[in-house]
Amino acid sequence: MAGGALECRDEGARPLNLSRVAAKMSRGLREPLVLFFGVAVVTVVLAARSTTGGGVVEIPEALVASTRARLTRTLARPPTPTELDAAVQAHADQEILYREAISLGLERSDPIVRRRMIQKMTMVLEGLGATDPPDARVLQAWLDEHPEAFALPERRRFMQMQLGDVTDAELSVLLEVSKGLDETEAAQGHRAMGGASVYARAQSPSSREDVARRFGPEVAGVVFEQQQGAWAAARGPQGWMLVRVTEVQPARSPRLEEVRDAVIGAWRAAERAQRFDEELARLRARYTVEVEG
Repeated sequence: MAGGALECRDEGARPLNLSRVAAKMSRGLREPLVLFFGVAVVTVVLAARSTTGGGVVEIPEALVASTRARLTRTLARPPTPTELDAAVQAHADQEILYREAISLGLERSDPIVRRRMIQKMTMVLEGLGATDPPDARVLQAWLDEHPEAFALPERRRFMQMQLGDVTDAELSVLLEVSKGLDETEAAQGHRAMGGASVYARAQSPSSREDVARRFGPEVAGVVFEQQQGAWAAARGPQGWMLVRVTEVQPARSPRLEEVRDAVIGAWRAAERAQRFDEELARLRARYTVEVEG
C-alpha cells in the first residue's frame, strides 16, 4: 500500500486502484438512469423474496405425451428420460415465471400484453352463448333486411383479341374494318392488314373489379362503358387489344343459395357483436368509473 491507495495484483495483470474504482462507482450511482434501474431491480427482488406459497404446477399427462412426440420428431428417435424430464421442466419453469410475473403485476405495465389480454377477453365475451347457424327461414329474413350487403354487381361476358404492338393508324383502320364483324372475321381482317395471327378469347361473366384485376383498370373501363356488340380498343398490360361485349348481366339481389356462406358469416358477426355488448354491459355494472379532473 502506498499513498493511501489499495492495490490488488494478479499475476500478469495491471495494478487495480480500488480507490479510483470506488470513486467511479460513486459517480455512476448518482446518474438518474442508473438509480432508476437500480430501484426497479431492488423492488422486483424484494417483492419476489416476499412471495410465499407458489402453489402447485400441474403437468397433465397429455402434455407429457405431446412433449415426448415432439422430441421424437425433432430427434428422429424417442427421447431419453433425462431429455424428456428437461423438456417438461422447461414447461414448468415457464409456468412459474408466468405466475411470478402476474403476481408482480408486470403485465399491467406492458401495452402489448394489455392489448392481447383485452383481445382474448373480447373473444371470450363474444363466444358466450354461441349457437349453431339458423335455419333457412332466419337466413332469408336476414338477407331481405340487408340486400345491399349481398347484391351481386353487374357482370359482363366479352371477347378479347390481343393485338400486341400496333400503331395508332393501324388501330384506327382495324376498328373501322371490324365494325359489324364477329370474332373470326375481325381476326381475319387483322391478318389481311399484315398483322400477326390473333385469336379471340371468350371471357366468362366478370365484374368490373375482376376485369380490372386481370387486365387493368383501363380495360375494365372500356368493357363496362361500351355498348354490347361493338368492338373497342383498350390498352392492357401486354399492349393493345380489341374487346367486344357479348352479354350484360345487370346487378341484382342474389338468391339465398348463392350467398348462403356470406349470409351465415354476417349473421354470426352480428350475433357476436350483440353478445359482446350485452356481456360488457353486465361487467360495467360491477364497476364504478371515476374520472379525475
